[in-house]
Amino acid sequence: NNALQLLRQRHVNNDQRGNYIVKSKYNIEEKANPTQYDPSLPKARVTKQGTVFYLHDKAVIKDDGNRFHLASNANQEVLTTALIHAKQRHGYQLSAQGNELFQENVVRASVKAGLNISFDQDHMDRRRVQLSAEMYLFGDGALRNITQQQSRGMRQ
Repeated sequence: NNALQLLRQRHVNNDQRGNYIVKSKYNIEEKANPTQYDPSLPKARVTKQGTVFYLHDKAVIKDDGNRFHLASNANQEVLTTALIHAKQRHGYQLSAQGNELFQENVVRASVKAGLNISFDQDHMDRRRVQLSAEMYLFGDGALRNITQQQSRGMRQ
């Protein structure tokens, strides 16, 4: 774990492309540096820059020490796992960056899993509250991941 910290200190990764979960910029409860937390997931690969590729449910979660990168079509179990690890590292205030489908499914996963998380994007936090109410009224069956095809109906 100390070796991983040294690699990450030498190579600051500012790659902000793709879909990822990161600490909220409004998170004032913790220091600027993330908590040193190593997810207990099988490691597939570690790069010279200290990026770890974890395997979970035939999917990859890419961890650069700051952000958890995921595929936009990651299933709910993988999203939930990444959210749990992001919460343990960064606290309950998170930010999910990426495309609309990814953000929607991150919110759905957090609500279905009952995670006490808030998002710094207003539209995502409003959606979290709305989905929490729907789950309370209709059960968690209404919170399945949506697909690319279903997301086309959202953009109206």
